[in-house]
Formats: sequence, structure tokens, C-alpha cells
Amino acid sequence: MDRRTLGLTIALFVACNGGDGGDDAPDAAPPIDFDEAAMLAHLGEDVVLPIYEQFRDEAGALAGAVDAYCDALGTAGEVAARESARDAWRAAMATWQLAELTQLGPASTAGDALRDVIYSWPLVAPCSVDKEVVALRDDPTGYDIATKLTNRRGLDVLEYLLFYESLDTICPPLAAPKGWNELPEAERAAARCAYSRTASADLAAQSSALVDAWIPFVDELVVDPDGANLVFGALFYLDLKTKDQKLAKPAGLATNTCSVPDAPCALDLESQFAHRSKDHVGANVRAFRLLFFGETLAGDDGIGFDDFLRAANAGDIADALLADVVEALAAVEGMPGTMAEALAGDYASVVGAHTEVRDVTDALKGDVPATLGLRIPDEAGGDAD
Repeated sequence: MDRRTLGLTIALFVACNGGDGGDDAPDAAPPIDFDEAAMLAHLGEDVVLPIYEQFRDEAGALAGAVDAYCDALGTAGEVAARESARDAWRAAMATWQLAELTQLGPASTAGDALRDVIYSWPLVAPCSVDKEVVALRDDPTGYDIATKLTNRRGLDVLEYLLFYESLDTICPPLAAPKGWNELPEAERAAARCAYSRTASADLAAQSSALVDAWIPFVDELVVDPDGANLVFGALFYLDLKTKDQKLAKPAGLATNTCSVPDAPCALDLESQFAHRSKDHVGANVRAFRLLFFGETLAGDDGIGFDDFLRAANAGDIADALLADVVEALAAVEGMPGTMAEALAGDYASVVGAHTEVRDVTDALKGDVPATLGLRIPDEAGGDAD
């Protein structure tokens, strides 16, 4: 018996026995004739894995670009090399924002999983990064970034180091590394670049570790009776992070740093230095489409939750959700300029993007799980906005 058949057998056994409710569950729905194992295998192998592999390649290219930039410090090619490193960061981050919707298994935020080491947002700490720059400068042979907190590593750290325009510390005076601002500019630039090298090399290593860990995890996922719920739960990133934090907080639609409702709050934008907040949200919406509908990076169609709905004679729900996703992406991309510029010049466009993304997540919490018998994550169950 192959793993897909085994997974289907397990899923049907659970369904036919009423899950946790047992044989006597009063409202148990009849099992849906659908190969969940085949869906999980496709999503794990053909949708998620290529995203991780692309990110691994881009993280390696980013490390190389950072090396080239650091080698060019003080030369005529410094500015161009820095822009090349920034472009490499943009490419890697764009792919990682697709991966953000796959937070399960080795890519989860639990225990020793790798997500937070690669990207720790919203737990970012640029002032602490300045202190790590000094620590590496003072002890280059003894410094080990692997022992540091996650918000001293990863893509968010490299965003700060590559895009923050000033060589002065970002720390407030009482927390600033002593004497940093008084150092010669060339010395500060070299110290920051040294930390960028260390962080980018670490990022490349973690991206490879993620690919290596994901491949065997797919085998486990396919035969896990709860596998569909695990993947379904990951989709709620669009609800809990994209909608509630990346859109609602900057737009003042949720409690935020500025504490002023229904007004812009640029302090809560995700991308503070590279100004890619809108791009991140758009990538999250595209990732939702890939994972829910089984589409690949190459544009091929495959078995996804939409096919699960069609097997339950609910193709209309799948069609409506696809239309909502298309409208949400159009609304996000329609915000003029960066999200910071849209907040300042066309606030209604940010509110409108939030509304369109909410339409997607409302279906994710309503018609879809009700039809397929899937479980809504506890942290999303009480979210009514």
C-alpha cells in the first residue's frame, strides 16, 4: 500500500467513525469521497517544496551579494553593489512571504522549528542588532550567531542592515552602544557589513536546513489523520497576520502602536526600512491561492481544497472564494505607491484592501470548514472582524 492510499484509508476510517464524536455523534456528516492523502502529497511536494527550494537558492544568492557588497566598501562600485544586495534581499523576501503561509512542521514557530530563525517578524529588534554588530566587531572569532535570539538573525535583520540609511545607531541614547556614533564612518560601515555577512550566511544555511527537513515531513503529513487540518490551519496566517496585523493595525482598524482608531499608523507597517509592506501582503494573498487551490509556482493546477469542496458538491463555494481572492489581490495591488504612501495619500484604499482580504478569511472561517468538517484554529475562532 503506497502512502497516498494509506493516508486515504486512515482519513476514511476517522470520517466513518465520526472523528472525536464516535459512532453515536448525532450530527455526523457522511464521509466525503475524496483522496485527502493525494491532496496533501501534492501540496507538500509540488506546491510548498518548490517555494522552499526557490527561497534556498535566493538566500544563497543574497549571501553572495552581501559578500560582494562588503568587498566593495570604499570603492567606486560600493553603491551599485549595495543595490544589488538590496535586490537580492527583495527577491528572497518576496519568496519567503509566500512561505509565510506554510507554517507547519519544520516551518512552524514551535520549539526548534525554523520559521522564526529565518524571519522573526513581528518580533523585530533593530536596536539589539546594533549591539550585536558591536559584539561581533569586538570578538570576531568567538561570536556565534547561532546562539542568538531569533530577532538577531534572519531576513528582518538584513532588511535593517541593508536599507537603514544612517550609520548612526537606531537605539535611543540611553540604550545606544557606547561610542558607536563617534567611530569613523568607514569603521561603522565595515562592522555592519561584517554582521550582514554573518547573518546572510546563517540565513542561507537555515534555508537549506528547511528544505532538508521538509522532504521527510511530507511523508509524515500524508499519513497523518489530522494532515488536512494542519494545512488548513496554516492558511489562517492570512486572517491572523495579514488581515489583522499587516493591514488592520496600520489602518487603525485594530488596537495598534498609535492608539488612534480609524487613522493611519505607519509605525505598525511590517517593512519599516525597505518599504515593501504592500508587496508582502500581495505575496501572502498569492500564497493563499497556491495552497488552497493547489496551484504551483510554475502555474500548473493540481489537487487542492477547492477539489475537496467539489467532491462535497460545493463547487460554488470554491468558485466564490477564488473570485474573492482575485478581488483581494487586485485591491492590494491597487493601493497607490507603497503602503506608507497609500496610508498618507489614499487611506481608503488600505481600508478597502482590508475589506477584500476579510471577505476571503470570512469564507475560510465559515462555509469552507462547515462543508468539509475542518477545524478552525483556536486563535482564529473568536475573531469576528
